[in-house]
Amino acid sequence: CNHGYSDQAWEGERCAELIGEKIPDAKVVELRGIEGTSSVAGREKGFRDVMAEQYPDMEIVVEQTANFSRQEAMDAMANILQAKGPDAIDAVYCHNDEMALGAVEAYRKAGYEQAEWPVIFGIDGLDDALEA
Repeated sequence: CNHGYSDQAWEGERCAELIGEKIPDAKVVELRGIEGTSSVAGREKGFRDVMAEQYPDMEIVVEQTANFSRQEAMDAMANILQAKGPDAIDAVYCHNDEMALGAVEAYRKAGYEQAEWPVIFGIDGLDDALEA
């Protein structure tokens, strides 16, 4: 269900606020949805607006398109982890819950304990994601 651009910008803003409240200088991986969609545009803009206005030390260190897919997000996150290492990532901002679950799975498969994971955010409130 598409709630419109402004709601999606708000979702992005809220994720940036939640990350920034915990880690004002967070190094963030952004896993993006399908490029060219209003949800990606809104969630990107909202997140970046809050970063610029409230958390100027927060930085997006990697942005990767994963097309709202759990599998693509898992593969992308596995590659990012291998390239950057876990210490270079404080938070993972995913444009939906499926990608957040993929990011979680990448950390599990790489053998990291949950205490070693960064903060991982998704958007949608899927039951699986809330449980994870």
